[in-house]
Amino acid sequence: MRTALLLLLGFVAVTAIPSGLVLMIRPSDAFGMSTTLLEGTPFPNFFLPGLILAVVVGGIHATAFGFLMLGKEHFLRWTLLAGLSIAGWILVQLLLIHEFFWLQWVYLLTGFFILLMGLQLKHKELI
Repeated sequence: MRTALLLLLGFVAVTAIPSGLVLMIRPSDAFGMSTTLLEGTPFPNFFLPGLILAVVVGGIHATAFGFLMLGKEHFLRWTLLAGLSIAGWILVQLLLIHEFFWLQWVYLLTGFFILLMGLQLKHKELI
């Protein structure tokens, strides 16, 4: 289970960080996204969502990955936080943006599995 969890944490980290940076710098060039997607949201452009995606979501996943890789004691907290961060990110997207993309469901399920694996490892630690 540790390997599967590392793969999921690494997957989100290595996709969230560069994607967030692209959203901050040139969202229309890389993803073909228009700011019309943001109508009705508190965001005038993709800079702040990109910053949150790269730093918060990507950073939490990278930290959880590193702690799990090194066997540090705080990896469980970071793993649970990672699962919550990506699931929360996607749920907020689904609430704010009125277009749905298949990739959102992939990341929502990824967050769900990260949470499940983290809870399973936490349960084993308590026994």
